Amino acid sequence: MVLNRRDALEARLRREYGLSLDRGGARRSIDRFLESRAKELSLDDPGVVLDRLVEGDPDEIDRLLRAVTVPHSWFHRDPDQWRLVEAWMRERGVGRTLDVWVPACATGEDAYTVALLALRTRVPVRVLATDIHGGALATAERAIYGTWAARELPADLKARLVERDDGRLEVPEDVRGQVSFARHNLMDVPPPSANGAGWDLILCRNVLFYFPQPTAADVVTRLAGSLSKQGRLMLGASDMLHATPPGCRALRVGERLVIERDDTHRKAPAKREPPPTPKPVPRRAAPRPTPPAPPRPVESDGLDSVERFVRGVGALSTGDLEGALTHLRAALFLRPGLWPAAVYLGITHERAGQRAEAERYFARAASSGAPSDELAGLPEDLRAYGHELAALARSKSRRRTA
Repeated sequence: MVLNRRDALEARLRREYGLSLDRGGARRSIDRFLESRAKELSLDDPGVVLDRLVEGDPDEIDRLLRAVTVPHSWFHRDPDQWRLVEAWMRERGVGRTLDVWVPACATGEDAYTVALLALRTRVPVRVLATDIHGGALATAERAIYGTWAARELPADLKARLVERDDGRLEVPEDVRGQVSFARHNLMDVPPPSANGAGWDLILCRNVLFYFPQPTAADVVTRLAGSLSKQGRLMLGASDMLHATPPGCRALRVGERLVIERDDTHRKAPAKREPPPTPKPVPRRAAPRPTPPAPPRPVESDGLDSVERFVRGVGALSTGDLEGALTHLRAALFLRPGLWPAAVYLGITHERAGQRAEAERYFARAASSGAPSDELAGLPEDLRAYGHELAALARSKSRRRTA
């Protein structure tokens, strides 16, 4: 009975929120939530909480989502990417107001970072920050943070925050006035921009990891479809795709990957032509039978490291963790310097809940120095994510040694 209710809960989380519960630790997070929430409510049976979740109690669902996805962020996270954002704002924002959307905004630090950069560059912006977590949005709207959240802010931007009597930092009104918050599920249709022409910039960082690859691809397609002409979509280091969304192109900007709307590749609707007048079909003699072609030799998988790598990434994208491990291990054995294979092995083990193995492969990739020549021979759409893969490996490796 409990198993059936648990299956129903997992089905709801997949269907309504797109969550991949195969990600390492997700199911354990649900177990811990049920136990801790039952104690908090002085309940002897965690099944009571499970019933509320299965029935769709919005408050309990919100608490569970926070427990499973860990909405945690900080100001100016990934400074290299923020430098690209600032340069783009200076170029794109001449004489116009930029519409910026920050989906999955967590507790609001990314949205306020955009507003801080807008003051620095003197570029007017309208920032919409959305998230599925009501509690996270409430924190974002309070706009009060600990000093640790501002640890990567440049000094001039940090100086704009107001230090409170309790030592915490508060976002001032001139920054807050540029940002509005709303609840939104990434599985739903994107919200419209204020100008009606689409979003000039979408910052959706480090959230696709929670989705299985097909769902992540659908989400990115929806995001890209809501961009303005030459609008840009920026993802996080851990958000790797295997194909560029339709109507877009992938750009290398400052060693980072940017997805930009590309109207030159958007096909105009074909004109309807009147159907041709049917012509009589001449009768022909029956063709002579031709002897069957000799059978082609069956090609083996071989021991090519690139082929193994590509098959491993493909298996991972479909949720075939066993196949991914087999091919990626073979690729790394055949080409020990192929550090991207180590990164994907880390991701595969992480999704399988094998944290120690995942950390070992992430550390191996990070220690390689991520030489670009090891990307030679890989498909272009995978080579494009070289910097993001390296950044992910370094991040995971730092987390291990922290």
